[in-house]
Amino acid sequence: MDELKHYVQIIKQNLETLSAPDYEGKDEELMRQQEELEKVEHHFLSEINSSESFDQIVNAAVKCASNEISLDELEDEYNLLTK
Repeated sequence: MDELKHYVQIIKQNLETLSAPDYEGKDEELMRQQEELEKVEHHFLSEINSSESFDQIVNAAVKCASNEISLDELEDEYNLLTK
């Protein structure tokens, strides 16, 4: 599940950037991260048949990025929702 790992990494970076003190280029970095998140989310949307399932995957990915659940748990959730 390389896409999921990549997605979690982007979310982690985004959370770190959001919580960092302001610096030159922060807004541009946030925009770049947002564009990358949207690319990956578009890929997930093509594999998921409902917006509710998509929301569940996004929420699980945020929990994984925040170390509330493991990557294995995220993958299990993804597999359940994409079957």
